[in-house]
Amino acid sequence: MELKTDVSVQEIIKATESSHHTVGESKVIRLRDEVFSMVHLGEAKGTGNTYSSLEKITGLPVVIVDYADRKVRLGVARLFGNEEIVIKSLSRQYKEIEGFIGLSKRG
Repeated sequence: MELKTDVSVQEIIKATESSHHTVGESKVIRLRDEVFSMVHLGEAKGTGNTYSSLEKITGLPVVIVDYADRKVRLGVARLFGNEEIVIKSLSRQYKEIEGFIGLSKRG
């Protein structure tokens, strides 16, 4: 799987020892009574990095993103800071300005 379009981050969690498993040759994570495939970000971006063992997943951040009308769980090695933002839709007077789709307020 290679990410070719923009993704929207929905949530970031930490993988626990009891949350991730192997099914066949695939890594999966259990979250809120559902089981989802796990993809290493390096694998999704085509760099060739993957998980070689379950032990390497425990404690790592798992980024849940919307991609191509589905939720994808991406395992990453680390995060470089984080920040909560809210995106607000534009009021009518700004909708005609090309290049803007929303505004964000930091903090």
